Amino acid sequence: MLTRWIVLISLVIPTLAHSAASIIPAFGLISSAGSTSISAAKQGTNTLEVKGTGGITISLTKPSSKPTLTIGIASDSSIVRTSGVQSIGDIKTFTSQVKAPDILMTGVLGPWVDARAYATLSLADTAATNAGKQLIISTVYTTVPTMLSAPIKIIPGGQLNGSGTVTISGDFDGYRDCFGVNQTVTGLKLAKPEWWGAKGDGSTVDSPALNSAFTASKLVYLSKTAESYVVDGTAPIVLASGNSLISNGATLKLKPATYSSTGHVITTAPGQDGSYNAGLSVVSDITISGIKIDGNIANVTGSATGINLYKVLNARVTDCELTNLPGTTGGGYGIIANYSNNVWITRTKVDRTDRQNIAIWETQGAHIDQCDLNSSYLRDNILVSSNTNTTDGGVTHNPSYQGSYATITNTKCTNTNVTATHVIRFSGESSGVVENCELISDNNLHGVYIADVLHHTVHIKNNIIKNCSYGVEVASDTDDDKEQKYISITDNKIINCANGIKYSTDGRIKIQGNHITGTTTQPLLVAYAEDKQITGNIIAGGNTIISIRAEASGSTIFSDNIVRDMTSATRSVFLIGDSTGYPMVASNVLTQNTADVITGTAGGYFVNNAATIDAFGAYVTSSAYRTIYNAAVPTASTWLVNDRIIKAPAVVGQPRAWTVTSSGTAGTLNGGSTTADTTASGYDIVVSSATGLSVGNYITVAGIGGTTTKKITGISGTTVTVDTAATNTVDDGAVSYVAPTFTSEGNL
Repeated sequence: MLTRWIVLISLVIPTLAHSAASIIPAFGLISSAGSTSISAAKQGTNTLEVKGTGGITISLTKPSSKPTLTIGIASDSSIVRTSGVQSIGDIKTFTSQVKAPDILMTGVLGPWVDARAYATLSLADTAATNAGKQLIISTVYTTVPTMLSAPIKIIPGGQLNGSGTVTISGDFDGYRDCFGVNQTVTGLKLAKPEWWGAKGDGSTVDSPALNSAFTASKLVYLSKTAESYVVDGTAPIVLASGNSLISNGATLKLKPATYSSTGHVITTAPGQDGSYNAGLSVVSDITISGIKIDGNIANVTGSATGINLYKVLNARVTDCELTNLPGTTGGGYGIIANYSNNVWITRTKVDRTDRQNIAIWETQGAHIDQCDLNSSYLRDNILVSSNTNTTDGGVTHNPSYQGSYATITNTKCTNTNVTATHVIRFSGESSGVVENCELISDNNLHGVYIADVLHHTVHIKNNIIKNCSYGVEVASDTDDDKEQKYISITDNKIINCANGIKYSTDGRIKIQGNHITGTTTQPLLVAYAEDKQITGNIIAGGNTIISIRAEASGSTIFSDNIVRDMTSATRSVFLIGDSTGYPMVASNVLTQNTADVITGTAGGYFVNNAATIDAFGAYVTSSAYRTIYNAAVPTASTWLVNDRIIKAPAVVGQPRAWTVTSSGTAGTLNGGSTTADTTASGYDIVVSSATGLSVGNYITVAGIGGTTTKKITGISGTTVTVDTAATNTVDDGAVSYVAPTFTSEGNL
């Protein structure tokens, strides 16, 4: 076949004579054997143009002046290449004037070696390696050596498609489809799945090409495409030790199909479900960054997980986004770490999974930081858990591999699905930290739920928890190893939850510095813990009393808390439990509640509380007084000497405040219908109805004689015990409150 070719040689040298017979003798023009025919040659001031047909090899010898040359080769057909040409010297650049497959770099030319100039790819690689130059591959090779050492660039039209394995040890620059289906490659520093034919078009299944890329290199880069790489969940992307999957926003999309619990997009254990497999080796040092995963829930049935880190040591998932993962049981996770150690999940968004957005299962050293988690349809945004194999009575607890430990920090979790269960859940043998997070629900779910925790410690600190059924609940379990559980709930803002904090199990609990506001039911319930420290909290709102159970063993401290806006008619705080529990209740302030009353057990110490204390038989002192803001003097509740009411809003010409100068109970008792019988010298008064009466109220009975104002110290049925004995015996004497005295502090 005859070929028309043009060689353009631009050079900066003095103009030479125009002669076809002696074309720039200083450089020389040599024709190869065959049908070569030079039809024309023309030299301009800086250009030599040669036209001809047939195969030709051009050899240029370097002049003494070392000119800078720019060589371009154009063709209107395929070019016949020959070999054996020597170096031409100081060529600085090579510029093609046609498409890349037609670039001819014969032999060793400038910084390149053209593989087509050699009989075999092995010879070309040797020449390029010896010359320290890049090997250009632009045709298909089905015979490929086992080792290529030179730096390699494969351009369009070039492909390695041998039947064995080739190790490429030098730098590599590839092009789409540069490796054939028969070619196995290893040794690359970086690989792209397009080199094995990945389309990234949203319909072609690209997972085989992705896995071929990981066979070739530990580092695979996904180019961001307008569509997505489709992955077959039954043959997912498999990561081995040292593998990194990196992108700047490329999407992996699950192929429409029906999957079992072993369906995954990315995994370290293909075909493995969530059960522990002791026979699988640990995979180490995994990185996944900048990847988007679409679970394609509208077109998929069954269960599939986005990222499955199974038996991994050191894993990082950063800057990823996962959506629409389907599943009921055993799948549907955004990310799950199983039986692993040191797993970091950072700056990652998970939205709309059927099961957990993130699950930490029998994994130690898990860290979830700066994530945005939304809508776990059936379960929790985050689960930290393990298997347990235990019975009551302190037997050895036995997870399959290990308990779980996770820190969850700087993360926003939103879960508003009525079919879900919790925002964050710790269960099994699990421990961890929840700190600086925002947890939001719709009054159906728990903010943080801790259940069946055995031997473990959980710290919940400095979070905002909103609109949950419980801000935090630590549920009961059957563990008898009481001294090995410790929960701290500190410095949180629990806002507009139906219930604030509930702790109803053994162990130790610290509740400190929390703001619990807008509670519609019960702001605080603590029971069964051997050691309870409840200090420095602000509790505002609730129609069910704060309930704290004192145990016979251990300690109970309730101090320095502010309680307000409780609507229970009889009391706001109730200390119940064993009479030998001896709680310490100190320096609490109860204000603007329907009943500013603390009811205590028969034992305990109540010191310096700004509240009415109903704790018969306990040690009680009170030097504190309360201050409230109100438009006028109160018309209800019990008020003690030195209590103060500041007028708000202030009005010129009206009292700035009122001070209580004699204790009493404001209001009218049952419209005046209550009567009582008294016995001279007796402390017990039998009333017709105890409705409206509370410990701490100040009352009087018509005709009782002596000190007529009595303070209620106990109530049992219709028997009311007062602080001083009756002087007279009375039958059906009218019972009424004794009003406090509010003394003005002067007008503004």
